[in-house]
Amino acid sequence: MQLGLPVVCVLALAALPATAQPPDADADAYLALLGRYEAGDYQGAADAIARLNPYTARTQARLVLDDVAFEMVLLRRLKAATRGDAPIGSALNDLRRERVRRLKLTLLVHTEAAVSVSDVKTFGEQLTLAREALARLRRLEEDDRRINGPLKTIEDEPGKKPSDAAPPSREQRAALGLPDPEAMTLFIRDWYLVVASRLQLADERVFLKRHVREGLELLGDDPELLLTRGTISEVEADMAVIDRSLAREIYTSNFTQRWREYMSAAGGDYTAAARLRPDLYEATLRWGRVNAHLGDRKAARRALDEVVASDAPAHLRYLAQLFLGDLAEREQQPDRARAAYESALALFPAAQAPMLALSRLCDSAAEPECARRWLSQSMAAAGRGRLDPWWDYPRGQGWLKDKRLVAFRAKGLQK
Repeated sequence: MQLGLPVVCVLALAALPATAQPPDADADAYLALLGRYEAGDYQGAADAIARLNPYTARTQARLVLDDVAFEMVLLRRLKAATRGDAPIGSALNDLRRERVRRLKLTLLVHTEAAVSVSDVKTFGEQLTLAREALARLRRLEEDDRRINGPLKTIEDEPGKKPSDAAPPSREQRAALGLPDPEAMTLFIRDWYLVVASRLQLADERVFLKRHVREGLELLGDDPELLLTRGTISEVEADMAVIDRSLAREIYTSNFTQRWREYMSAAGGDYTAAARLRPDLYEATLRWGRVNAHLGDRKAARRALDEVVASDAPAHLRYLAQLFLGDLAEREQQPDRARAAYESALALFPAAQAPMLALSRLCDSAAEPECARRWLSQSMAAAGRGRLDPWWDYPRGQGWLKDKRLVAFRAKGLQK
């Protein structure tokens, strides 16, 4: 008697020893949250994930993700038991796609939960879960080889060993259910940038340094990560010095040397970032400020003028005018400084920093009424301090968090 294919499949599956268990009802709630996120309820799904006990979330995520691996093992064994006669190639490819989809959603929802909470403990727990999903994403093909054997360019190509096949092209990878390497690299890069922005907002420099170092080791000289690393060095130098004008009087030579080394390291990263991406105007802006501190005023003015004349965001052009005003004061050019501060104020009328600078200029010129007027205006603007980009300057690229999150989300949900 000749058995039909469905009967052969059932018998083959029944004869196979189980190596894992499919997810039980405990994973259904987690799958529902992933679906809720995918449907567009980003904040609602992230909030619900953040409220889960981290151990429960980790267990449920692993059940959901391991379910696909369990099915792939069974199909691989079925293929061996039926000597390759069963048409399982398309089913394996569909499972590969489903595994990528679930991993991306898991990374997305835990990252979104991490960056949206203010509690440091919850942030760390969610970030840990996101990192686990990221690690799985990075070793997708290694896992595929472990579960299903070596990948072939053409499934079951007769007369060829898998090692003889050329690496799959982009089209062949899509047919096999594998992600495009370039798109995956960009997705992972965006994850590093989103988390870096959140760590900068929280002023968690120790974790930020480790995070950026890991990203640069993985992705190479990414301009935005280089910019972030430069920001860390610049902030560390700034926070160690109270008044640069008194450096020789109140700081030891060793301390001043370390400060210069921090600033020089920041300048090197900014230069590299601007060279890799000329439209990364924040790198040019910060490079100009660092040059001003290190005494190269000509290079500083050249960089700051470039930002002022560019199509950079308004807050970067505002900061460039603010730094140009400070540079003019150092060069004892009060009229030029006044013009720069007034230009900065025109971009952000409620900003306190240029008002205080203008008050100081008036005081230096023995114009008490002028100084008093600007000081009064700055005091009136005190409650609106968040409108002054200068106060957020030490937080680096924290202002990009929401924009980076949107880009990261779009790549992760792309079919």
